[in-house]
Amino acid sequence: MTEMVEVVINGEFKIVLPQHRADRSEWYEPEGWEKIRTKSMADNIGKGDVVYYVGAEEGEFPALCQMWGAKVVLFEPNPQVWSHYPVLWSANKLEPPIATIAAFASDINNDKAEIFHNGFPPVSNENLNKAHGFKELYLEGDNYGQITIDSLVYVHELEAPTAISIDVEGSEWKVLKGSERVLREHKPKIWLSGHPEFMFHQFGEYLSEVRYWIKALGYKETLLDYQHEVHLFYE
Repeated sequence: MTEMVEVVINGEFKIVLPQHRADRSEWYEPEGWEKIRTKSMADNIGKGDVVYYVGAEEGEFPALCQMWGAKVVLFEPNPQVWSHYPVLWSANKLEPPIATIAAFASDINNDKAEIFHNGFPPVSNENLNKAHGFKELYLEGDNYGQITIDSLVYVHELEAPTAISIDVEGSEWKVLKGSERVLREHKPKIWLSGHPEFMFHQFGEYLSEVRYWIKALGYKETLLDYQHEVHLFYE
């Protein structure tokens, strides 16, 4: 059985986590972990919001979004990470997410993407896997599902996002291009964790181009922080 521990992330946000995640030292250091980004999300997300969380990893931050009153749609291509979600959601007494997307959010759709409504993928029932690793679109996109946010809203008829969080280690441009119609028509708030070096290495793309493109859609940009990556907020 997974031991669950109540912690306070970044000195402010109470949540119950599996022991191995509760032991993460960054939660408790003065600079915290993505502290300014998280505070911005807490200040701007609440009841009535629908958050598409792209790059959900082990789920702490999308769980917080629900605790702030939002509904969430989770994107995570790595099947080995889903085992964290049932225990995390249960321990924090959260309702199931609107949907979980076992795929990369991308600028294309393939037949490997899976959508699970009001719950988690079946693989989430396996034993919790602490050493799950990561999946990256530029290396493994052909082996896993890919789906656009536009198709989720306009083809699969999911509720449109009022907010999108993107932390995808270099494939930011792919996620945004696959969201263009949603951005134009629904104007969700965007939290973007930009990785300029990864973008250039993986796809020969520039973060500056992404930033200009978003602003050309009528968004105002706020630079939140630059720690291990640049954190940007658009509204």
